Amino acid sequence: MVWQAVERSKVFPGYHAQSEVIITEEAARALLDRSNPYAVSYADGPLVARPAGVQEHFAYPPAMIAFGLPRALDGRSALADARVAFSAVTIVVAGLALAILGRRFARPLRVFQTLAVLPTGAALLSGGAHVMPVLALMLLALALADRGRPLAAGLAAGVACALVPLALPLVPFLAAAAREDSGRPGWRWVLAGWAVPLAVVVPFLVWDPAALLEDAVRYPLGVAGQATTAQGPTLGRLLSDVVPAGVLVAVMLVLTVGWTALRLRRNPPRTAAGAAREAAVLLAAAVLLSPTGRLAYAVFPIDLAVWAWALGSRSVDVPRTPDRTRRRP
Repeated sequence: MVWQAVERSKVFPGYHAQSEVIITEEAARALLDRSNPYAVSYADGPLVARPAGVQEHFAYPPAMIAFGLPRALDGRSALADARVAFSAVTIVVAGLALAILGRRFARPLRVFQTLAVLPTGAALLSGGAHVMPVLALMLLALALADRGRPLAAGLAAGVACALVPLALPLVPFLAAAAREDSGRPGWRWVLAGWAVPLAVVVPFLVWDPAALLEDAVRYPLGVAGQATTAQGPTLGRLLSDVVPAGVLVAVMLVLTVGWTALRLRRNPPRTAAGAAREAAVLLAAAVLLSPTGRLAYAVFPIDLAVWAWALGSRSVDVPRTPDRTRRRP
């Protein structure tokens, strides 16, 4: 990532970076110019050689713009590359999550390796990295919920949802786990979780609702006027050749909501590990059925599954007992 950022600072800014990095920086520049990032065209500039869909759509929630501000303000510095901001926030938030879990947590190294190294963390950090802070915030939400801090966990999950909607499936299961743990209604948790996304999205929704929905909702789901570049080999992508993408998205959303309601009614998770496990299953099914697909999408259920396993494994302090077999001199 460092090499890519340094090389990019020496040449045309459209080189040595994936489109999600560039579009985040260009959206921040548009906002600083008092233009709606969801209503402008990015055909001229660093994205000139990219597909038409990428040039016309900023496909992320408004909170993602914050990571592009250093480049928009600084210009060409390697440190202003959005990947530097993505990575710095990821490491700080993940470190905070592991600190909250404490020394009694059994597998801190495995948790960090899964996030930042394997199976795809290193590839994401070097190329795009826009989902890495989201995953770190989801880990922080799990750590806070595991330590009995439901409101703080709700806020962390809310910030994650404000960055990428793929964090949404974790929210209801974490709310259920927080309620089981505290014995109090989970509406305060849900309110905390939705406060941040609403505070960020509502101004842009008022500014131009059609542009926001087209760029941040319809385009990522593959039902916009232009084809998305997320053409991964998912089951939904194969089915989209014979079934309209809009029908697949509707079916996917109905199944996701229905399965969530069923699980919450019959067997709600009682711990943060259970919430991570349920969200991992739900996200794996959603990624499989989605008519659009990227490598970054598959990272979410993988990381959540590993974290569920790690959170379910506690380090146990075994008291030392005297060796009674030793003979007295």
